[in-house]
Amino acid sequence: MNTLLVGIAGGSSSGKTTFCRALQDHLGSDKVAVMGSDWYMNHGGPTHNRPDAVNEEEFLLDLDLLLKGKSISRRNRTVEHRSIVLIEGHLIFCFPRIVEKLDLKIFIDMDPEERLLRRISRNTLEAGMDLKGVIDWYRKDVQTNYWKFIEPTKKMADFIIWGDGDPKKVELLGAFLEKLAVEKAK
Repeated sequence: MNTLLVGIAGGSSSGKTTFCRALQDHLGSDKVAVMGSDWYMNHGGPTHNRPDAVNEEEFLLDLDLLLKGKSISRRNRTVEHRSIVLIEGHLIFCFPRIVEKLDLKIFIDMDPEERLLRRISRNTLEAGMDLKGVIDWYRKDVQTNYWKFIEPTKKMADFIIWGDGDPKKVELLGAFLEKLAVEKAK
C-alpha cells in the first residue's frame, strides 16, 4: 500500500487538530485519515507533556497496520486506511522511529500567549476545568515541557505553518499533499 504519512506537530493549542480537520474537510475523508497521538497516552501518569507519556510501541504497531492498508481502532475511534494519513500530536517528533516513517513533517507554530489563551478557553469552557487549575498546570507542566521537548523538534519540520486557521494555507498544502500522494502511488 502506498500511504503518504504526514506528521503534524506543535505546541498544545497551536492549531494542530484544527488544521488536520480543515485538510481532511478540504481533500475529503475518502482521501485523508487523521490519527492522534493522544490516543496512545499512558493514563495515570503525572503528565501528558513528556515523551514518556506516550506508548510508542502501540503507536508504531498501529502505524504499521495503516501502512499495510489495514484500519485501526483505538479508544473508540477507528481510522480507515487512506492514501493520506495525518498523524497529529504535540510530541510526535520526539520519537525517531515514528519520524523515520513520516514522508512529510509539518510544525504548527503559534505565539505562546495565544496558545495559553486558547488552552484556557478550551479547558475552562469546553472541559469545565477551574481557571486557577488550568493556569497552575500550564505553568508547572505544559510551558516547561514545551520548551524542553517540543520547541527543539521544530528544526525537524519540512514546513512550519502559522496556526492562524488561514484557509489559503489549507488549500495550498492540500494541493501539495495530493500531488505527493499521487507520486507515491506510482
